[in-house]
Amino acid sequence: MKAQREGINALAKPSGTGCVECLAAGTWWFHLRRCTQCGHIGCCDSSPNQHASKHSAATGHPIITTLEPGERWFYDYRSGEFFAGPTLPTPHSRPLDQPVPGTGWACALRLANAAPRLGASPFNLLVARQALQNPNRDVIQVALPLRHGRWLRR
Repeated sequence: MKAQREGINALAKPSGTGCVECLAAGTWWFHLRRCTQCGHIGCCDSSPNQHASKHSAATGHPIITTLEPGERWFYDYRSGEFFAGPTLPTPHSRPLDQPVPGTGWACALRLANAAPRLGASPFNLLVARQALQNPNRDVIQVALPLRHGRWLRR
């Protein structure tokens, strides 16, 4: 099976259901990313250790996809672009019963503080503020992916 872009191996299976390095070190993550070339699962750039970006830098694997429920996107570190990619082997998200280990309210606060500086839309800022006022996981998970391309690389 031939990939649509260089850096995507449509046969690579995920390395697990959590960030490989965070699980080994006993640390936490906020969102999970999957390397499309080898299947490595790492944590996002909003997580303290940013293992997905570190994996890409160390290996030269340029493309990731989300491993979050309800999301479907691919990101190319080389171009900084999001795109729709091919269907990869399952699972396509972390298990629905697996909680996000990170402290959601702290990430919402970071988003709310950074939103004006990064040029986020008024809607994104409103959702971030609502997440701060009502720090439950559902609101925060809606807030963070809205302009994720801006957060992933800053």
